[in-house]
Amino acid sequence: MAGDLIDIFQMDEAATHKENMLRWRNAVLNRGKGFAWCSGNHDFCPAEELLELTPPWMHGAASSAAVVTDAETGHLALGAGGVIVSAIPWTGQVEPVMHLNAAKNILREAKRLQLQKRAPFLLLFHEPPNRTPLAMGHDPLEMDFCRRMIEAAEPDFSLHGHLHEATDGRTRGWIGRIDNTICFNAGQSAPGEPPHYVLLDWRGPERWTAHWSGRGRKERVSRGDL
Repeated sequence: MAGDLIDIFQMDEAATHKENMLRWRNAVLNRGKGFAWCSGNHDFCPAEELLELTPPWMHGAASSAAVVTDAETGHLALGAGGVIVSAIPWTGQVEPVMHLNAAKNILREAKRLQLQKRAPFLLLFHEPPNRTPLAMGHDPLEMDFCRRMIEAAEPDFSLHGHLHEATDGRTRGWIGRIDNTICFNAGQSAPGEPPHYVLLDWRGPERWTAHWSGRGRKERVSRGDL
């Protein structure tokens, strides 16, 4: 999950949002599934320290072979070889150098695990990368930072959020490409809608298919389509 897990703009309900989110995550884990998330700009409560790298409420479960939480890299033991996930926290809360150094350390660990495990590498970051369909013409610093991370770390895939209109039907804004990295943004569902999602059928770097569902529509893209 790529951030905006609660909504600080409804502060009177923030505690309930956190409780529900943690309950839902634990239900996923109790079913034997893996879980990974990163923070977004809606996840930091004003009462928390502005210099926190990541929201304290997100660290309610210890990291394990089944969990990768904000500001860390881990190897989720899923399928035959698992998947390496780096969860980069949202950039807006902390001093830029502090965030850059944290991101470098997280991504270095991912490259180390990639050599060791020979598993696909997924980057989680709230803002989508610049100059892709996912950015929808926006050009803020966070999106440029995201693109530079992807160009440097070369993950197989990346997952983003932030731009609610990325899948509004005007463009195929849920998928894009930077060199050999395939980037996704499932988009935001309206109240009462089923959650949007991307389902990735991975059979190797040259053999994968991505299925997107949202807004009452479904789309499918394979390696050769991009």
